[in-house]
Amino acid sequence: AEHHATVSKELVKLLASVNEMVRQRASGALRDMAAEEKPGDRKVSAGSGGMQHTVGLVNLLKDGLRDDRVEAQEYSLLSLSSITDTASREAIVASGGIPPLISSLNGGKLSAVAQEHAVTVLSGLAPIGENAKAIE
Repeated sequence: AEHHATVSKELVKLLASVNEMVRQRASGALRDMAAEEKPGDRKVSAGSGGMQHTVGLVNLLKDGLRDDRVEAQEYSLLSLSSITDTASREAIVASGGIPPLISSLNGGKLSAVAQEHAVTVLSGLAPIGENAKAIE
């Protein structure tokens, strides 16, 4: 699991490459790794350093939107959609995650699957506090 996390972190770094081919290959490798995981392996929780990971995923989404890197957006949405615990969902909100989630849907550049991931994340955030109003 530790090796898997290290490889994932390095691939995520490659999503910031200026070379589009590098970004596409890193994105493909991350998707392949995610597809090979067993159900529950990808769950991110607050107790396992998940808060920093969650904030990092929100920042990756923001950076992907700012730099027009679809691969980064899609990977962050895939990962954020696996978050199920309330503390990590609150970390998404606290790190300013709602506006970029909405922007990713409105941008029109994401695949249908990535858009579903964004909707999954937003629907998980809506029941928490006043988030439903922010999502409207």
